[in-house]
Order: sequence, then structure tokens, then C-alpha cells
Amino acid sequence: MALDSDHKYDVFISYAHADNQPFSGTVDKPGWVTIFADSLGNFLSRMLNRDASVWIDHSELTGNAPLTPAIIDALRQSATIVVVMSPRYLASKWCDRERDSFLQFVKQCTDAKSRVFRVDIDAIGEIPEELGDRIGYTFWAKNLDDPTPRTLGFPVPDPSDQEYYRQLNRLARELSKELKCVNQGSIKKDSNTSESDASESIFLAEVTDDLDSKREEVKDYLTQAGFRILPDSWHSYEQLETYLDSIDGDLARCQLFAQLLSEVVGKRPFNQSSTYAQLQYQRALATGKRILQWRSDKIKTEGVSDLDHRALLDGPSVRAESIEEYKRALVVSAKPPKPPPPRPANKFVYVSADLPDRCRAEELIGRRLNERGIGYSMVPQQGNPEAVRQFIEASLANCDAALVIYCATDQGSVLSQVLQCRKIIAQRDQPIPAIAIYDGPPPPEQRSEISFQFPNVEFLNCRHDQTALEKFLDGLI
Repeated sequence: MALDSDHKYDVFISYAHADNQPFSGTVDKPGWVTIFADSLGNFLSRMLNRDASVWIDHSELTGNAPLTPAIIDALRQSATIVVVMSPRYLASKWCDRERDSFLQFVKQCTDAKSRVFRVDIDAIGEIPEELGDRIGYTFWAKNLDDPTPRTLGFPVPDPSDQEYYRQLNRLARELSKELKCVNQGSIKKDSNTSESDASESIFLAEVTDDLDSKREEVKDYLTQAGFRILPDSWHSYEQLETYLDSIDGDLARCQLFAQLLSEVVGKRPFNQSSTYAQLQYQRALATGKRILQWRSDKIKTEGVSDLDHRALLDGPSVRAESIEEYKRALVVSAKPPKPPPPRPANKFVYVSADLPDRCRAEELIGRRLNERGIGYSMVPQQGNPEAVRQFIEASLANCDAALVIYCATDQGSVLSQVLQCRKIIAQRDQPIPAIAIYDGPPPPEQRSEISFQFPNVEFLNCRHDQTALEKFLDGLI
């Protein structure tokens, strides 16, 4: 049964009858589309934890016959539609009115959140407008020694055909997500993603045909890692200005531009010197987005005759490595930076440093306090004794902690500073959280070890524990 009460079927499959004919030698077996529909139903059932309902018409829906009431009824009661796209599908002999009726209904279904999924089983030229902006699931490939497209799993899928089952699994996973959304009545995020969503989005550039499967592999990996992948529909090539505006719009919603490259130069817009791959890269560069490109480490760029494309392959943001290494690098690069530690409000430290330790206090201690947003004061190097005394008293009367520096000065000076701090702090209405002695370089053989101890005075041995000061400061937050 279907997932929700408004739909009788989970999936409606539209296809050309010519694509479901048994091949010579396999007449006793079902056609490609029938096997595909059965396999898709099995994958979906496993992901939905129930029996999925897939509707497929065996009376030649895509032949000359008009749309029957049964077909119209099945369309209206289906939560999603899978269109098996091929040149045969586009050449099927519907009259214009029948074709318009079907495509118009497809468009209405999309507006009603019943998504249309396009499965491409062959290289396709012009696609109807209502289906052209949907990213197809590629069930065809080309061999290196033969540029003729071949349908994956044709005539009958082989269990070892990993790409066929990978695409089938990917399609089923996306269908299951959509079906759950339909069931929950959830409204998907509008394409006008806000800037705050950009930290979760990656622009994965369109690729040349030879890299289609690699792009899908990267997309699946990033999706499973929790990232949203754009573009979520193909950009129209009809008008260059419109194409570039679409690229810019998607880039504005992403934090990272990812692009896969090969020796194949790719297509160019009419009367343009740059390829589509170069145009996408140039637009990303202009936005200042982070860019991470990939090419196989087996490519010898000196053998690429197109100089502009060779420059793209040798660009500063191109990684020549395995696709697995690149996928991991994308996730690391796209993760939002860790937020800085919380900046405490109105925290204030009095730093007591004798003249020999003054530079150390300013360079090291002051910098670390600033990093945490903690205010501090140090005795001015000039001023009459009365002004200095008033400065110290005011600082100790209002500080949240006192830090005495012991690096190059002598132990007697440190003891005097600690005693002075304790005397003034004792007059406060509220006790100070802590007094600490920062024990830093030089090494102890050049000076004596601290030989005194007081309650509420913490000793920070920063010569042996580089994190001692950080722990003390973090304790103030």
C-alpha cells in the first residue's frame, strides 16, 4: 500500500513501450522497464520498511492510444512519477494534444509536491520544458573504446553491474525521502535558500559526459555527509545571460564550489571562447567562494592540446588525487569552522609583572587574554608612587582574578607582589576567585623554585604544562 491516504500508489512509471521490448535471446524474460520497476519496488520497500506500490502500465501507455481513464486515475493517485526518458520516449506517436495533456499534468503534480523523477536510459537531445529542469538519474554510459551510449543493465541486469545498482539505490533513496515528505505534509525548503543555509550547501558543478558517474558518486557522498547539493535543477543553456544568472544565484547560496575535471574540454556556448566548465569556475572565482577542483592523478596535462583547458587543469585549486581522497577533502573543507570560545562578559584580570617580565606579560599573557575577550590591567611603567598605588588598589578592588608573572624576575619580587595582592583583596566585600602565579621560562636552573605557598594562590607551571594558563583562564568563563 502507499505511504499516505491521499495516494494509492507510491510511484507511477511512464515509459515508451519500445524501451520494454525483450531483446533477441531474452524473449522469455521481462523487458528492461519491467525489471527496472520490480527492482525499484524492492529497493523502496526495504527503505520504507513496508511494501512499496509501483504502478506500471503494460498496455503501451506511450503508444498511439490516448490517455485512458485508468491511466489518468493512476496518475492522480500517485505520490511520485518516474519518467523513463529516451529518444524512443520523445519520438512516441502521441498527438500534440495528448502529449500536452500528460506534460501539463506532470507540471501540476510537481506544483502539488508530487515530484517528477527523470531516469535517462540513453543520450538525449532536447527534453520537454516540464522535464528539462530535473536532474536525471543516468542509466547509460559510454565505453572508452566505443563512444556509442549503452543502457545500463541492458538487456537484463547482471548482478555484477555495480553502476546500474548504484543508480537504482540512489533513485530509491531520493524517492523514499520524497514519499516521507508527502506523508508528513512537510513543505520542502524553497530554492531561495537564505544566507544562513549556505554553510550547509555545496555547489557541485556540471561536468562533461565522461564524468557523470563520478559526479553522482561525489554527490551521494556529500548528501550522506549532510550537505545540500546545488544546483538542484539543471541550468538552461538557451540564453547565456540566463545561464550565468542561474549559476550566480546558486553560488550565492553555497559556501564551497566543487568541480570535477578531465581531459575532455567540453562544450562552449555559441560564439564564446570559454567552455561551460571554465565559465562556472570563473563565476565562482568572482564571488570569492572557496574552490576545490579535482582531476585524476593519472592525467598528464602536458598532453592536453587546448591551452585554456590545460590551464584550468593546472589551476591552483585543482587536486590531482583519487576520487576518494577528494571526497574526504570536500567534507573537511566544507565543514563550518569551529566557533570561537565564548567571550565572557565583563571579566577582568589584574596582571602583576616586575620590569624584567614586563615584555613577557604584554606579548604572551595580554594576547591570550585578548583572544578570550578578557580585559586586563598592568601597572604603568611611569608615574609617581601615589598614582601607582592608587592604580594597583583600583585594579585589585575590581578584578576577577590576579596573575603574578614569574619568568626572569627574582622570587623575592614575586613574594612581594603576591603579599600586596592578598592584602588589598582582603579588603573587598566579595572575595576574588583566584590569584595565580605564572611560572614560565627561563628554565629553573637559572632561578630558584617557588618556596612559599598561600591559600587561594594557584601555581601555574607553564614550563611543563603548556595548557596550564589556558585552563586557568577558561575557569574564569
